[in-house]
Amino acid sequence: MKKKVIITGGTRGIGYSIAKALRKNFDVYITGTKNNKSKKHFQLDLNDTESVKKFINKIKSVNIDILINNAGINLVGKFHNLSDNDIEKMININQKNLLLITKNIIAGMKKKNFGKIINISSIWGVTPNKFRLVYSLTKSSLISLTKSLALEYSKYNITANTISPGVILTDLTKKNLSKRSILNLKKTIPMQRLGKPEDISNLVKYLVEIDKYINGQNIVVDGGFTSGYEV
Repeated sequence: MKKKVIITGGTRGIGYSIAKALRKNFDVYITGTKNNKSKKHFQLDLNDTESVKKFINKIKSVNIDILINNAGINLVGKFHNLSDNDIEKMININQKNLLLITKNIIAGMKKKNFGKIINISSIWGVTPNKFRLVYSLTKSSLISLTKSLALEYSKYNITANTISPGVILTDLTKKNLSKRSILNLKKTIPMQRLGKPEDISNLVKYLVEIDKYINGQNIVVDGGFTSGYEV
C-alpha cells in the first residue's frame, strides 16, 4: 500500500512540483486556498482559524504518513511600515497554524510508529535579510521546530527535516521580479542561476522515498548563495 502524503500549498510553485514528483509512488493529497471537488484536494486557508479546524478534522481520517509543510507567505517591507494584519498573517500562515496542523498529524504518526515531516523554510530563515524581518523570524522558527521534533519523536520512528530554498524561479517570482532584477540576482549566486522547483522536489523525493537516517537537519538549497562572498 502506498504511503499517504499531504502537501500544504500544493497547487503551484514548489508545492506543485513536489506533488508531481511524488504521485507515482505515493498517495498524494494537497491543500489550496480555493475549493476543489477532488477528494485529494483540501481547501485550507492558513490565515483562517475555522478553515484550519475543518482541515484538521478532515485530515485525521486520511491517516497521513508524510507531512510536507510547504505553504507560506512573504510580505516584504520595512518593519515599522508593516500593518498589524500583515504581521499577524505571516505568523498565522508560516508559524502558528502550521504548528497546530503538525501537532494533530504527528499524533497519528506516533500511534502507528512511523512518520516523516519536511518543513519548507527559506534561506532568509538562515541568513536574515532587510525588509523580511517577520518572514525571517517565522522561517527560522521552522528550523528550531524541526530539531525539536527530531529529538522528541525519533523514538517513534518519526523523522523531521527542514529544506531551506534559495531564490526559486516560479511563476510568482517571475511576476514579482523584473527581468533585470532576476539577472542581477543570478550574479550573486555562485552557480549563476536561480533555483528551479525541481531542485527542491528532487530532494524531497529522496528524503521521503530513499533516506532512512537523515534527521533534525536543515538542508540549504541555494546554489551556494549563503556559502560566503567571492573576493
